[in-house]
Amino acid sequence: MKIETTVPTEQIVSIQETLRPALPLILGCHEYHEQVVHLKRTDRILIRSGIQSLFVRLSLEEYEAKMAAEGKKVEGWMKSRYAKKSEQALRCNLL
Repeated sequence: MKIETTVPTEQIVSIQETLRPALPLILGCHEYHEQVVHLKRTDRILIRSGIQSLFVRLSLEEYEAKMAAEGKKVEGWMKSRYAKKSEQALRCNLL
């Protein structure tokens, strides 16, 4: 059985949208926001104090010495990748 409507569908949809109540604003979990603030503060401390740059420099020196002992050449992209991984390792160990 086929049911026919006399009112166009777009009119029904627009009426329904005007009758729908506004959705409540959800700001998120309080603990999540506290963790974001903590992580940003930790990031600022690591960068401004110079701990991060010191850690990366010492890690790269150790990496280059290890590679030289093995007789391998260290290219620029390898240093860049190792420096990025060193930054991540520092942050993971702090948390």
